[in-house]
Amino acid sequence: MISQLKPSKGKMLVSEPFLTDPEFSRAVVLLAEHDSNGTIGFVVNHVSMMLMDELVEGFGDLRVYYGGPVATDTIHFIHRRPDLIPDGRDLGKGIYWGGNFEVLTELIDEERITDMDVKFMLGYSGWDVGQLDKEMEQNSWIVSNQFDADLVFESEGKSLWKDMMVNLGPKYAQMIHFPKNPSLN
Repeated sequence: MISQLKPSKGKMLVSEPFLTDPEFSRAVVLLAEHDSNGTIGFVVNHVSMMLMDELVEGFGDLRVYYGGPVATDTIHFIHRRPDLIPDGRDLGKGIYWGGNFEVLTELIDEERITDMDVKFMLGYSGWDVGQLDKEMEQNSWIVSNQFDADLVFESEGKSLWKDMMVNLGPKYAQMIHFPKNPSLN
């Protein structure tokens, strides 16, 4: 198995370079839950074509990410401002999942929260019990704890996968140069 770490809440899943599932090609997934009921996470680097104002009036031009293929009619958010947004679930490394949406709405309206503080996702990524374990055995994912909130919130969508691979060390850093589809080489 490629990954030395086991999945758990607050860690990242980084897709291996040749993962063929288009939903997760070069994806970085922040794990929000991983327990005996399964796994929930959010793809934090696939930017959608939508802006939050198209989904919720008054949210301006904040980007929306494609959180995963499950419940794509739902909006989720992660943030790094527990001092301003109460009731978020601590995922570690200064990142929080959810919180008081009404307070968040007011903070955005007052321009006290920016896209450097919050990421919005449509849908989420979910795995049934044992499903992620099978994918790990197939070397589809690398588990990482080599990141911080700055990397998650300040990296552009496309560069986050590369940044995560580089942070994993030289063995993985060379993978950023692999083509998405080696058969087209």
